[in-house]
Amino acid sequence: MSEPAVVLRRLAVALVPACAAILLTFAAPPVALDGFLARVAYWVAEAGDTLGSTVLSVLLVVALVRRPGPEPVQRGRGAVALGIAATLFLGGGAAVNEHGIKPWFGVARPSIVEMERAGVLQMGAAEFYALGGKDERTDYLEKRLAAEGAAGLHLDASVRDHWAHMTGFSFPSGHAFASLLLATFFLATALWLLPPERARPFYLLLPWAVAVCWSRVILRVHSPVDVSFGALQGIVVGVLAFLLV
Repeated sequence: MSEPAVVLRRLAVALVPACAAILLTFAAPPVALDGFLARVAYWVAEAGDTLGSTVLSVLLVVALVRRPGPEPVQRGRGAVALGIAATLFLGGGAAVNEHGIKPWFGVARPSIVEMERAGVLQMGAAEFYALGGKDERTDYLEKRLAAEGAAGLHLDASVRDHWAHMTGFSFPSGHAFASLLLATFFLATALWLLPPERARPFYLLLPWAVAVCWSRVILRVHSPVDVSFGALQGIVVGVLAFLLV
């Protein structure tokens, strides 16, 4: 078992290229949203959504508690501790973002702004966000995107559906927050509990998290600022969760 200070140094080294890759979204050119890359981005984004993050968290907890050595009682306690930490920080952070930070800043999603400019929205972004809750806004967008006027947006069917359901505010990105939190927390925990050779596969969490961030920009449901700040949030909260455990 490595010392936490050693773990944090190794984690910082691994996070530097990941953060640099996320910052490159500022230089990313627009991508056609009716092509193959947009469909790939959609599925990557789905992998970082609530269901995908939950399934991944369970698999990672299982991988950590099944390491050689601990007694069954220790495995059970470890699984509970990891599960509580991941749920508490992931769920709590998402709630703070969704009901606190996002409404306070009130930044419209790039997709909403684009539909406003294209005339699909038939109202201003501020007026759209005043329609009601997410369900009401989604119902409205589904009708508008099904209309003939939306044809000029050139959206793949999966992207069109995604746009219709992404009706919350934009800043910061919840997907970026969740993916970087999970990557940071579970990589740090693996570096702490596992020998180096068994911890190596956990480094793959960082490319996955970076891909989730990029997918949000490619799909135009978040800006590079949104994903960069969300990623920073996730890293900070992931480190705090690791220190708690």
